[in-house]
Amino acid sequence: MATKTIQMPLWQAYKKPIELVQHEATGRTLIFLLSDASGAPIDLTSASVAINGNATSFADPIYSACTVIDATAGKVSYAVESDFCLYAETVTCFIEILKTDFVLRTQNFDVIVRASTDNSGAVEASNSFTALTVALATVAEFAADIAQLQADVDEIGDDLLTAQEDVLLLESERIGWIAFDGTSAFSSVDNPTGVIAVSGDHTSIIGIGTKIKLTNAGHVIYGKVSKAPTYNAGTGKTTVTFWHEIDPATSLARYLIATGDVTNFYYSNAACPFGFPVGDDSWSVYLSSTSDEAGTADGSYHAVTGLTLNVPIGKVKMSYCGTVGGYKVGATVFEVFAALSSSTSAATNAKLRSWAQTGGASGTLSLCFDVYAEDIVTITEKTPFYFLLKVASGSFGKVYGSTGKTTVIKAVFLD
Repeated sequence: MATKTIQMPLWQAYKKPIELVQHEATGRTLIFLLSDASGAPIDLTSASVAINGNATSFADPIYSACTVIDATAGKVSYAVESDFCLYAETVTCFIEILKTDFVLRTQNFDVIVRASTDNSGAVEASNSFTALTVALATVAEFAADIAQLQADVDEIGDDLLTAQEDVLLLESERIGWIAFDGTSAFSSVDNPTGVIAVSGDHTSIIGIGTKIKLTNAGHVIYGKVSKAPTYNAGTGKTTVTFWHEIDPATSLARYLIATGDVTNFYYSNAACPFGFPVGDDSWSVYLSSTSDEAGTADGSYHAVTGLTLNVPIGKVKMSYCGTVGGYKVGATVFEVFAALSSSTSAATNAKLRSWAQTGGASGTLSLCFDVYAEDIVTITEKTPFYFLLKVASGSFGKVYGSTGKTTVIKAVFLD
C-alpha cells in the first residue's frame, strides 16, 4: 500500500496539493504529523482526529476518522476511502482534533483527485493480434517507466519544497518572528495608535499583546496589538490596531506609520522576539510638569490646568505622582484630596485617589504631602485623564510641581 508523510503545522497553511487517483479505495495512506507554531508535536492523548472534505460534486461534506499512530508525536494516519476519489476534482479538506476541553483545526488544504478511466465494464483481451499486442505492451512499459520517472521528479520537488519550508520555519523559531503570508496596508493613525488592514482572517493567531514588526516609509516599526483584531468577510481583511513603540523623549511614536506601502510584516507571540524593544519606557505615554498649579477651592473636584494626559486604546497601568497641599485660615480641620480621573469633576476610580488631613486648635492650618496611586484600566477609545484637586471653600489648594516632586501622569501598555 502506498503511503505519504505530510508535515501539517496548525499555525500555517499547507500549500502543496496532495494528489490522489480517481476510483481508488484504501490503496493509499496519508500520514500527518501535526505540530504547533514552534514545530513541537500536538499532544493527541485522549483525542479523536478526523479528516473533513468538500467538493463541488459532493452532495454533502464528508468526514472520516483518522487513526492516532503516536499520540505524543502528533502522528495520525488515514487510509483514503473511495468517497474521496469518486470524482476527478479538487477536494477542500481540513483536519479536526477533538478533546473534551478544546477543538483544533488545521487551515484548509487541497486534495487533487486526478482523472482515471472507469474500467468496471472492461472485458479480457485476447491474442488475436499477437504482434500488435506485444508492441502495445512494450509501449505501455515505456509509458509506465516515463510516468514513474515523472513521479520520482515530482517527489523530489515536493521534498525540496518541504525542506525549504522547514528551513524557513526553523529560522522563524530561532529569531521569534513569523513572516505574514499575505498583503498589508495602512488604514489610519492617531499617534501613538496605528491601524492596518491585512488580507485573510488572522483573528486566531493575532490577539491583544501580539508583537508586530513592519516596514513603512523607510522605517522599521515595532508595535503591540492593543485591541482584539476583527475580520470583515466582505473585504476579506483583518483590522489590526496597535501601539507604536514610544520615543521616551517625546511620549509619541518613535516612527509613526504613514500612508504608503506596508511591507515585511512579521508577528510574534513570543515573550521577546529578536530586536523587539523592551522596558516600560518604550511602551508608555506620560505627561510631566515642574509648574505650581493652584486648584479651585469650593469643596468639589476640579481638573488642574495643564495636567491632562490623552491615553490611547489598550489595557494600561495608570499612575500619577507629585506633591499637593494648601492651607485654611481659622480652621480646626483641613484636608486635601487628589485624584486621577477620566472625569473633570469626579474621582471615579477609588484606587486612583489620594487624601490627607490635619487638625488642631482654631487657626491657620497648612498641609503638604507627596501623592502616588496606580491602577490597571482598559481603554476602549482614546480618553483624556485629568489630575484633580479638591479643597474646602475658603481654603487654598495647590499642586507643587516646582518646589515639590515633579508632577507625572503615566500610562504603561500591558500585554
